[in-house]
Amino acid sequence: MPFGLRPVNRLGAPYPHSMREYAVNTSTPAMGLYDPVIPQTDGSVNRITNPTQTPVGVFLGYRTTTTTGINSPYNIYYPGSVAGFALIGGIDPDTVYQVECSTSLAAADVHNNARLTTTAPSATSGLSQVALDVSTLNPTQTSASRIVGLAPIVGNDWGVSANVVEVILTNHFYRQTAGV
Repeated sequence: MPFGLRPVNRLGAPYPHSMREYAVNTSTPAMGLYDPVIPQTDGSVNRITNPTQTPVGVFLGYRTTTTTGINSPYNIYYPGSVAGFALIGGIDPDTVYQVECSTSLAAADVHNNARLTTTAPSATSGLSQVALDVSTLNPTQTSASRIVGLAPIVGNDWGVSANVVEVILTNHFYRQTAGV
């Protein structure tokens, strides 16, 4: 079952676990844990709904506007259409993510790019349903992610159905010259 983009490391360095809090508003669609998000012109964030959009990080949690302070509880699922705040991780452009593949990949697919699916999150589990769309593999930079290797998970191997790989975002928002 897909689980979205799980931040696990940083390319060439330990993962610093950097996070930021951004607003969500009443026009924001539902978001689940590890859904990629994009910045909006009003300073808020939304879940990607198009595989060509430029992510700024991944959704880690949501709190309402009625909770305040550093110890406020976060929910891993945001139902959409409610004002509040989203905790976003993976904001470093060098973040490495684990993602499940839509089908199996081979070792020869490393260093290729692929798009991400944009499926809505599960309201039951609260998890993202985003996966690596293997049908879009290509060497061009027009895709959202680049495969850097196989995720070191027991039982995970090349050619296994829905294997898990590690990727970086090729079009991370903080690598772009234009703002929102």
